[in-house]
Amino acid sequence: MHDPTTAPRTDAAKTPRLDEGGTPQFTWRRLLSISGSVTAVAFTLAAAAMSDIEAAVVAAGFFATAFLLPTRWGGVGAAGLALLSAVALFFMGTAAIVNVSSGSTLRSVAISAGLAALSLVTLSAGLAVLVGKADRGPNGPSVTVVAALAALTVALAAGAATDAAVPPTVDAAVVTDNLAFSPPDLTASAGEVTVAVTNDDLFWHTFTVPDLGVDLPVPAGGERTVTFDAPPGTYEIVCRIPGHTEAGMVGTIAVAG
Repeated sequence: MHDPTTAPRTDAAKTPRLDEGGTPQFTWRRLLSISGSVTAVAFTLAAAAMSDIEAAVVAAGFFATAFLLPTRWGGVGAAGLALLSAVALFFMGTAAIVNVSSGSTLRSVAISAGLAALSLVTLSAGLAVLVGKADRGPNGPSVTVVAALAALTVALAAGAATDAAVPPTVDAAVVTDNLAFSPPDLTASAGEVTVAVTNDDLFWHTFTVPDLGVDLPVPAGGERTVTFDAPPGTYEIVCRIPGHTEAGMVGTIAVAG
């Protein structure tokens, strides 16, 4: 006779665990599906609010990979969501930290911190799925969710508590908006030059003048100033974030003698 105690346990191991009511537990796969979709919507809203092409591309990536999760290409979808979330977490997380420490506006802190929190949840769920925990449920509240919400709360509280910095007297001002410097061409007098740079895009930019040794990183929603010595001449301005110069993010600063 067949001994049921020796039956293979493969099918049982693949079956999602059930709660007392007979319904599947909240699994890592389900968390990834929800967080991936919510992150996609959040980036879409940010792209619309800020007219940001890069944010729209990222949102499209999140939607596309989240769409793959319930299909035979679910592994590709999970890997894509994890990769996109890691990139978004790096840029949004560093932007939130810099914006908080420098007293940027609450709006800029809230956007970057909120997107960083969502990206952290999606990244953690994606990694859990990739290592074979797709059908397992977190034991109690997910540590990832708690950490993400805590980081968001701290960032928002710090942003609300900081005082606006007094802007220095500047010789020129430029705004980075939708992968472009506006205005693209600046003017200044020779000697000590101070330029104010405002980043209205969702991702980092730099105000870089290679010939003058100027390289100012400006986070999402941030405002920065840089002071440098400039002899008479016309100098090229670029953004050194990969792909941005090639996308047309260039300008000039003409320094009069």
